Amino acid sequence: MSFKLMLAGMRVAAAALRRKQIPADDVSSVALIELSGLGDAIAMLPALQGFRALFPSAQLHLIVESSVADLFVALDLPVTVHGVARARSAAGVASAISLVRDLNPSVACSLSPPRRNALVALLSGAPGIAGYLRYTDSLTPFLLSTPVEAIGMQDSGGMRYERHHISERALLVCRALGFRSTFAPKGIKIAAAMADRIRFDLTVAGVITPREYVVIHPCAGWSYRQWPQQSFASLARRFLDTKGTTVVFLWDGKNEGELPELRQQFIGEPRVMFAPSLDLPGCAVLISGSSLFVGNDSGPLHLAAALGVPVVGLFGPSDPALTAPHTLVPSSLIYKKVDCSPCDQRRCVRPGDPCMNLITVDDAFAAALSVQRGAINA
Repeated sequence: MSFKLMLAGMRVAAAALRRKQIPADDVSSVALIELSGLGDAIAMLPALQGFRALFPSAQLHLIVESSVADLFVALDLPVTVHGVARARSAAGVASAISLVRDLNPSVACSLSPPRRNALVALLSGAPGIAGYLRYTDSLTPFLLSTPVEAIGMQDSGGMRYERHHISERALLVCRALGFRSTFAPKGIKIAAAMADRIRFDLTVAGVITPREYVVIHPCAGWSYRQWPQQSFASLARRFLDTKGTTVVFLWDGKNEGELPELRQQFIGEPRVMFAPSLDLPGCAVLISGSSLFVGNDSGPLHLAAALGVPVVGLFGPSDPALTAPHTLVPSSLIYKKVDCSPCDQRRCVRPGDPCMNLITVDDAFAAALSVQRGAINA
């Protein structure tokens, strides 16, 4: 049996078992399932206000990947956060199902289209299930049309996630369940005591400097979203030569093998630092102390924007109108649109001239200077 048919069978079985609708007043706990990456998890955060308004007396449980959980437990969120290791693996999904079943929620919500969220929600054992419950196997679910469904819950009907901004995905689940208010996105902040401790450790390790510094994140989850490393190196040189600013390169440990050439170019340059593979609270503290963040369309870009740091975001395969972070301070999103963008990111139809290469160092540096001037004058 195909995965698609299996999920369809689960939806039918769940609907047959849950013929009665649960009144909102009877909901004592809600499992909110978002087992996607950092950027998707941060984009989901505004919806927590909606779920709290829908179920004011219920305990809210947020189920996320373990590294994201490490960050979220350091924030003042109106939920109990649970982490799942290797959430994108079969073992991780099985662990998430077990975790949610142990929580015994009244309602389980799949907050975005990836199939692992649907599996966990459908197998949660919850009397009420809502959200994205159909098969989705795509690197770019934001380009698909996906219905929002409710089983055992009052459903407003007709809600679809259809080229909305990614921050709308979880909010659409709230709206399907009757939430109608709107609110402005809020920033995030690490608890002061934890931030002070992490900042001290990073300063002792020489990662954080007392001088002004810019954070550059040269990686992305998908190769087609990456600006060439040589362009990042040239941009760093511009900061050093023109502004005298210290530059900190930040990356995920899994990308370590991609950076030898970048490191080689700055041997003996005391104003360029290479951050070790930090956990997400460490990344948040490092980024929050910077004057600017420059990076590809990736989770750390969303993190920097949510922390209120000015950002320069570099886009190509994905349209920033769909995937860019909401920014709270002056920022710039550089997007050189070509006919094939946004794309499914599984192959490039312009392999000799990929869209990310259309962004020049001059473009990025001019944007950085403009953003920094705006931040000073804000």
